[in-house]
Amino acid sequence: MKQFRNENLVKLYGICSKGEPVLIVTELLNGTLLHWLRTGEGRYIKTPEVVDCAGQIVSGMVYLERKKILHADLAARNVFMDKNVCKLGTFSFASVLKEDEYERPGQELTLPIKWTAPEVLLNGKFSAKADVWSFGILLYELVTLGHTPYVGMTNQETIEKVTHGYRMSQPNTCSPRMYDVMIKCWNARPEERPTFSSLAAFFDSYFDGD
Repeated sequence: MKQFRNENLVKLYGICSKGEPVLIVTELLNGTLLHWLRTGEGRYIKTPEVVDCAGQIVSGMVYLERKKILHADLAARNVFMDKNVCKLGTFSFASVLKEDEYERPGQELTLPIKWTAPEVLLNGKFSAKADVWSFGILLYELVTLGHTPYVGMTNQETIEKVTHGYRMSQPNTCSPRMYDVMIKCWNARPEERPTFSSLAAFFDSYFDGD
């Protein structure tokens, strides 16, 4: 990933893997999107800023998708802020996608349950569409200014409810149009979720005709 160049990806300068812990050298950034939403200027953002942030994150994901890279841990805590630029980082789970999907059988893997698509929770099947599901959760974080998804639910309760069709309700701070995108990202059928390219087009044209 060192050779990747996109303004919405954290620049990776090198990795030192001699001994423990493994050290990763990246550009210096100001903090995470989650921290910005909860304690920084992000506490005061309105719809235009939400759309701008979402569009930047999607732009980074389009780039990764074209490179056949899955992020696999897309969340506000893993997006970093550089002034007003959102940059995807924390690629600890990222993998090269050789087919439409891949499995990680027999591996001890700690998953971010509340951001993880049901097909991954049930069958370990990762795909670009699993990243789209996670983006829907990230969008929920954006419109709620950093609220934790599935608040009051344990990880086990989240797994049981989500795999049986439960979806979070529309936040008071979320427009019907934005919530519709979340619901599409949370479609139980991965193939029916939007692509990142279609999401990019949606956010690029969000205010057209207003």
